[in-house]
Amino acid sequence: MIGTVPAALVELGSNQSVPPTTDTFLNFDITSFDTDSMHNNVHPDRLTAPIAGIYLVTASVVWGSIGNATEIHTTVIGSAQLVGYDTKAPTSAGGASDIVSGTVSLNAGDYVHVSVLQNSSASQPVHGDAVGLTRFSMVWLAPQS
Repeated sequence: MIGTVPAALVELGSNQSVPPTTDTFLNFDITSFDTDSMHNNVHPDRLTAPIAGIYLVTASVVWGSIGNATEIHTTVIGSAQLVGYDTKAPTSAGGASDIVSGTVSLNAGDYVHVSVLQNSSASQPVHGDAVGLTRFSMVWLAPQS
C-alpha cells in the first residue's frame, strides 16, 4: 500500500531562450507542488521517480514570437525512452503552444525531462512567468507489473 502518491508540478518562472536547431532542455524553477522530492534545483530540467511504477508525464510549452521558424518540436524523454513527442507549425501570429503527454514505466531514481527545438534562424523564447505558462508534471499511477 502506498502512502502519499508521488506527484509534482513545476513551472518556468521566466522566459528561456532556445537557440536555433539545438535540442534544449527546459529548466523549471518554480515548484507548484511536489509530494515526494521529485524536483530539485541541482537538476532543474528533471522530475525524478522516487519509487518504481507507471507514471503519467505531461509538458505544456508556450513559445513567444517564433521568428521565421516553420516548425517546433516538443519531446518528453524518460530514462532513454521516448515518453511523448509532437511537431507543429507556429500560428500565423508567430507564436505556438504545445502539450505532450504519455505514460512511462520508471524505476526509482529514473528521471524525465522536456526537450524543445525550433528551426528559425535565431534564438527564440519559451514563455515562463509566475502564472505558469510553461509547465511540467509527473504523477505515479500504479506499480510496475
